[in-house]
Amino acid sequence: MSHQDEISSMKAQALVLLQANNLDEAKKLYIHLINIDANDAEAWHSLGMINAMLGNVDEAGNCCRRVIDLQPEFCDARLNLGNVLLLQGKPDEAITQYNIALRLKSNYAPALANLGKALSSLGKYVEAATCFQALIRDNVDLVNAYTNLGYTQLMLGHYNDALISYHHALHINSNDADTHFALGNVYMKLGRNNDAMTSFETAMRINPNHAGAHANIGIILIERGKYDEAVEILRHATHIDPLLAEPHNILGNALKAQDHMKQALTSYRRAIEINSDYAEAYFNLGTALSEQGQLESAIFNYLRAIELQPDNSNAYNNLGFALFKQARLEEAVANYQRAIEYNPKNVVAYNNLANALKKQGHNDQAIENYRHAIALDASYSDAYENLAHALRSKGNLPEAITVYRQWLEHDPDNSIAQHMLAACTWMEIPKRASDGYVRNTFDFFASGFDETLHAIGYCGPALINKGIEESLLAPRGELVVLDAGCGTGLCGQGVRPYALRLVGVDLSPGMLAKAAERGLYDDLITAELTDYLKGIVDTYDLIVSADTLIYFGALDDLIAGTARALRANGRYVFTVERAYVEDTPTGFLLNPHGRYSHTEEYIRRMAANADLSVEIVSEETIRMELGKPVAGLLVVARKTDSDGR
Repeated sequence: MSHQDEISSMKAQALVLLQANNLDEAKKLYIHLINIDANDAEAWHSLGMINAMLGNVDEAGNCCRRVIDLQPEFCDARLNLGNVLLLQGKPDEAITQYNIALRLKSNYAPALANLGKALSSLGKYVEAATCFQALIRDNVDLVNAYTNLGYTQLMLGHYNDALISYHHALHINSNDADTHFALGNVYMKLGRNNDAMTSFETAMRINPNHAGAHANIGIILIERGKYDEAVEILRHATHIDPLLAEPHNILGNALKAQDHMKQALTSYRRAIEINSDYAEAYFNLGTALSEQGQLESAIFNYLRAIELQPDNSNAYNNLGFALFKQARLEEAVANYQRAIEYNPKNVVAYNNLANALKKQGHNDQAIENYRHAIALDASYSDAYENLAHALRSKGNLPEAITVYRQWLEHDPDNSIAQHMLAACTWMEIPKRASDGYVRNTFDFFASGFDETLHAIGYCGPALINKGIEESLLAPRGELVVLDAGCGTGLCGQGVRPYALRLVGVDLSPGMLAKAAERGLYDDLITAELTDYLKGIVDTYDLIVSADTLIYFGALDDLIAGTARALRANGRYVFTVERAYVEDTPTGFLLNPHGRYSHTEEYIRRMAANADLSVEIVSEETIRMELGKPVAGLLVVARKTDSDGR
């Protein structure tokens, strides 16, 4: 056998080994061939392919470069060097090699396909789409060409085009779970969640262990408010692929929606452990921490999210809000402005920027930004409420009234707008604030309510304590006590020493959740106060109401119900905002700030009608409003016994 025949025989044997996937033996033969002839380009190329298959990426790249040194127009070597560079995270260099391959062989399908993928990885979706469309024109590798084209169209926001591409792919192969999953993602972008759910369920039937499909069904279930189902399917997704970060992040969202904050934080942190560059998880973790009052940790996570996504408008907005809560107003303003810079339609950022400017005393600028928010979203209630408040603060009541009326044009049933319009116009004044107004107002403020009251010098709990002490009641823990309108439970600490049993009643579930965290109450009841009192007779030794009555105008039903609920000689200790007889012949007044005030004469008359003996009435400052003290009354009334004593 001649030397050349021997070489040919070894090459044939190496090819058989390669085709049989006996890579180690094939590699030895190709190395032997190269030792015989160091300029054998085909042997170098085959050795490079084997190294790539064995995961030896750097060696594979060196082999491809050696081939190109020997034969610069070796098209497959250019292609494979591009593939190696793509694996090495060098898409720009890979693109150069793919383009050379295409110059050497026009419309070379593998080069076109991989060029498209490389361009897509760089976010060059228009150019990538051109590659995949060229493949489709030549009827080459149609399924992958359609799915890759669909992805580029999805990323470009061309959702209807993406639908067409994915449907073409499924027409060719309807049994591909990933294509059904991708189609579901497009439907989600279009807001067609029912169709998306069908696509994800199909993906799961084809591949029961498709973690992404499980995760996205979890997203839809969260949007539908089906949190228990969402948690179940998302936990399953994390078990299918424990090292996939997305299901952990989405699970955190579901747990947060259930108010399981500790578990939510754990899920967000697990997502970050898996993928330390997961910007969305940092953002969500920051938001959860901010809601828990852990502001420094929240700020750290927002900054990390911004580091990973420098154009993340919502991250700048939330960072601004955390800084605002720390009274770092200049920094807050700067971050809100950055949020708007990256997304000029970020309505929440305009509203928050206005809040910060108002806090800085820049009322006119605040008003301008509230108006901008409303111009972007005519249904945005927060901006209407804040704009009207800013106008009232300037003394511009007529314009505030106009804003409330505009608000009601867009949201006719909004209880806050209805109440405040009545307060500012004194037309159709309700006997008390509606349930919707009270619930919506206090649920919104619940998370930061105590801090807000501290900022306005709120004196309610201290005045209640003063009234109890002046009634000469002893803190022996012997009384059955009702905190009527308990809110977040600020009165609980002062009242608890007197109570054998302490009950709190409030209309706001958000406030009661905060009260429960104090651990002071034996029972907390969600109810409108007068409705609750209708069924209570001779039950309580002491009933307290700190600034609860400022949300009632007519007090006849409330005070009568309170009197029924008291035992003989029981005390009712409460505060009201003070009105004067010359201001209101009816005895009560609904003020432009939305709260009621009452005259002393009216309080005494209502108490007498309910067989309550007023023992103490003292004029007090109950809080500050726009930097001025608000006059109030501290009242202690006693239920007389059957002999009127």
